[in-house]
Amino acid sequence: MQDAFFQEAGRVGTWPEIGYSAPGTASTNKSQYESQVFTFTGAAGVTWTATPKVDLNDCKTGGADKWSLTAGTNNHDVSISDNGTTTHCKELTASWASLQKNVATAGN
Repeated sequence: MQDAFFQEAGRVGTWPEIGYSAPGTASTNKSQYESQVFTFTGAAGVTWTATPKVDLNDCKTGGADKWSLTAGTNNHDVSISDNGTTTHCKELTASWASLQKNVATAGN
């Protein structure tokens, strides 16, 4: 979603701008959503974090375990990068590394 928005607008978009809403119930400020399994948080649409609310194998609740991404710009590209995802959570998501990339230059 960030890729498409960046191609059109030339910048990273907020969650509402890119058409994303996390699963579950939104908090009053809509920067945090709760499902039965995860707490999803974001900041100005450029970060995304999922923290487990139940133990998922070695990816544990109540600690530092999480999945996290950050969208930013690098010259004329949008860059999606891992922002502190813990090893135990990465192990549960085989394709996690493929989410980290630089997107083609806007306008190409």
